[in-house]
Amino acid sequence: MNEESATTSHWLRWTIIVAAVIGGFAAAFFYFLALTPRNEAVSIEFLELERGSTGEPFTVRVSLSNISDKVLQDAVFTLALPDGISFLGQPENQRIREKAVGDLPPGSVNNQEIELIALSGSFELKRLEAKLKYLTAGSTALFEQESHADVSVGEAAANMTLTVPESVISGERFSIQIGYQNNSGGDLKNLRLRLEYPQSFRFERADQKPAKGTNEWDLGVLAKGENRTLTIEGNAVGAAQSFFAFRASLVAEFSAQSYVVGTQSANFTISASPLSLTVEVNNSADYTAKLGDALEYTLKYR
Repeated sequence: MNEESATTSHWLRWTIIVAAVIGGFAAAFFYFLALTPRNEAVSIEFLELERGSTGEPFTVRVSLSNISDKVLQDAVFTLALPDGISFLGQPENQRIREKAVGDLPPGSVNNQEIELIALSGSFELKRLEAKLKYLTAGSTALFEQESHADVSVGEAAANMTLTVPESVISGERFSIQIGYQNNSGGDLKNLRLRLEYPQSFRFERADQKPAKGTNEWDLGVLAKGENRTLTIEGNAVGAAQSFFAFRASLVAEFSAQSYVVGTQSANFTISASPLSLTVEVNNSADYTAKLGDALEYTLKYR
């Protein structure tokens, strides 16, 4: 065999080997596709998506439909929430919930109902993300299907106004007014009002006795459309131009879990006293007296 024939034979062998490897990969790929459920295997649909109001529970319903001809095995449903929305009865910062659904036979429908509460974001759209993970017969791969929907958050179920003077004189008594109103479609129960005072503030009295310390009140039931006002009196001591802030929070209890359903802040400053007073001795502000000196005190006020 001459050199040219040997080179041709070598090239031909490598061509056959490469073609066989590519063919093997192609066969495996198409076999994998045959076992993989298409996107249309599962339909995830949000049903009856209620408009949520800040501080008022609402319900989300999700339909999981197996529209394939295979059993979806060990299915797990997951719902992920954006900031500002929480699962009712769970801590505010919980953002994901998983629930085992089990097997979904072909043509079956599984409906999920989840109670949520919006805690912020009035007049915003909040995106909910649903996901279904599952296995199929003949495959160890985990598949998943996703869907999302936007829920509209309406006005707050209860709103507050916090009124304080713009400026007060150090040590002078002043009053704070907290107004609150029920804007929801029903009564609000187990409401509490919580105040955060600046360190310089000294509580003196309120027109309703606090339930805890000097900064927490049980408001009981606030009927639909009802509004009330709580007045607090106290004083603050500080240097002129000092800046202080009050913060009020409405707390509601649902499913044995407390949620802050509304907050409001207000600021005030310490103003200069309207009366200034200086004292001089023998016409000097820093006179040093000697034994036997006659002392003449002068009081100057403005």
